[in-house]
Amino acid sequence: MLRPLHAAGSLRAGLDFDEALATFCALASPESYWLLTDEFGWSAARWERWLAGCGVRLFVEGGP
Repeated sequence: MLRPLHAAGSLRAGLDFDEALATFCALASPESYWLLTDEFGWSAARWERWLAGCGVRLFVEGGP
């Protein structure tokens, strides 16, 4: 997900690849998934939508 954005120059201004990768790994970690689905009762589909939305907001230049 991040490598194509980085290669196209589409990562948000001021965000380097290493920071984007570390942030994505934290968000997409098994622990994050477990916390939101098991502890907070989110469905897998809700978690996937949340992760995709985070990706757009945090990583993409011109995102919402």
